[in-house]
Amino acid sequence: QSTKQTEYTYGLMMHMSQSLGVNCTFCHNTRSFADWDSSTPQRGTAWYGIRMTRDLNSQYLTPLAGVYPANRLGPTGDAPKANCATCHQGAYKPLYGAKMLATHPELAGVRAAVTPAVPGPELSATGAVLYFAVGSAALTDETSQGINQLADTLKANAGAKLTISGFHSAAGDLAQNQELAKQRAFAVRDALKTAGIAEARVVLEKPASAEANLAGEDPKARRVDVAVK
Repeated sequence: QSTKQTEYTYGLMMHMSQSLGVNCTFCHNTRSFADWDSSTPQRGTAWYGIRMTRDLNSQYLTPLAGVYPANRLGPTGDAPKANCATCHQGAYKPLYGAKMLATHPELAGVRAAVTPAVPGPELSATGAVLYFAVGSAALTDETSQGINQLADTLKANAGAKLTISGFHSAAGDLAQNQELAKQRAFAVRDALKTAGIAEARVVLEKPASAEANLAGEDPKARRVDVAVK
């Protein structure tokens, strides 16, 4: 390896050492720093930690550059980045390994998976807000009923037009999120057509991102807004 590459590697190692409040022997055996077979299990954990941080930055934080306020961006317009110290704050493990099971036995059990609920449609004189299940573009029965009610209102106002906007989470894969938001908007449009609303009265907007602080499970990050104009 070149001297330059060695400096890169040692710079990363020193960052990890300072972030966790440990020294080199936390991961390495001093008889052979490069030998994996002689290293401690913590070195394997560190290997995964490097990749975890890479994925956090590349898959979650970097895609948010367009929704961060300008004062949160870097000199080149890049989004904030996470590193080891972001979470560790100088501690090699949470609470320095303090045992929590005695006072919090619920932490030892496996929690049952909970599917986020799909809120009912919100209807008003100026439109509707329709919600979808996480990762799905299928209409629920309650949402379909709301669309039918919206269609009845539109039939009474023949001159009104609709604008349909699908919203997606700001985190994760942008292309996949936009495609899911688009499919949800298509589902609403098709349901309105089935209910007797002419396609010429419907305008589809481009997929829009929800607020940056909303998780993908948040109903506002999996909604379709319908505006009556």
